[in-house]
Amino acid sequence: MLLKYFNSNRPGILLLSPFISLVLWFHTFNRPQELNLSENVSAGPFGRYLDGLISDIPLLSAVIAVILVFFYGQLLVSLNIKFFFLETRSQLPQLFYITICGILTLLRFFSPALAAVFLIILIIYRLFGTYKTEKLSLHFFDAGFILSLATLIYLPSVFFFPLILMALFYFRTSYWQEWIYPFIGFFIPVFFWASYLFWTDQNIGLIFQEFSRLFQHAKVKTTYSLIQLIFYAYLGFLILISSIHMMLIIGGRKIQSRVFHIFFFWFFIVGVILIFLIPSSGIEAIYFTGIPIAFLLSNYFTTCRNNRMNNLLIGLFILLFTAIVLNDWTGFLPLAYSF
Repeated sequence: MLLKYFNSNRPGILLLSPFISLVLWFHTFNRPQELNLSENVSAGPFGRYLDGLISDIPLLSAVIAVILVFFYGQLLVSLNIKFFFLETRSQLPQLFYITICGILTLLRFFSPALAAVFLIILIIYRLFGTYKTEKLSLHFFDAGFILSLATLIYLPSVFFFPLILMALFYFRTSYWQEWIYPFIGFFIPVFFWASYLFWTDQNIGLIFQEFSRLFQHAKVKTTYSLIQLIFYAYLGFLILISSIHMMLIIGGRKIQSRVFHIFFFWFFIVGVILIFLIPSSGIEAIYFTGIPIAFLLSNYFTTCRNNRMNNLLIGLFILLFTAIVLNDWTGFLPLAYSF
């Protein structure tokens, strides 16, 4: 019953995303002082400028964050509509993305990482647009250029550069020039950054100092409620069974759908590396990792059998989401853990 409803395009489903967004952020709007203003070591020069404009007004920061997360979720739905790599034109990617990104209070405020997500999604659009294009494509130049801008906003974005090369490997079969384009595109904003430092009598070595901050530990400790930890444990379980399901069915998919899902697999790997191995990225990397997770879970729940077990799985997801919202409002589970 639940699966059938969520896989439909009824008006209620279209209204569910803004409803979930407002429910998750409602408590934050009432208590915007929960924003942690500690130094963000992962922010690039552009990111620090943007953060300085917004972070001093926590309520504005929260409003911008919910608008961006909702917008990004809609971009994910549009991505599937345009390239059709899921079995249906489902709203589930947006629902999952909003939920994953809005569970933690710290992620309900604007940050350089959240700003950079837009550029990463734009890169995905550009890369997917090259699939089976016969002529020489400048999209890889665009991808490198956009990724460089994202890096100037959020330094760990640089680790997504191998995804551009993987897209070249999986999507293209000719034109050696396309292997050079991403490097040229990435270098141009860095060149202008170096030129700015030179003409303002600053040490160009500041660029290397910026990138050395990637391996500094963030000073912000994330606090998790018990119910949030249970949610993320359950999310990990869903990722596991969705991955097994994907391995079982991917051989029967069209080649385009297959290579796009392989791309998202490597995207997920990079996101996990950011969370666990890159000290500066911190919990904000969930904004990025949430993209492939949203598509992975959407793929599972749009292709699995409509039986009691799978309805129970999505029912438990809804139950945990409801418990987190109630805990935000009432604090009925006061236990908290900081990492």
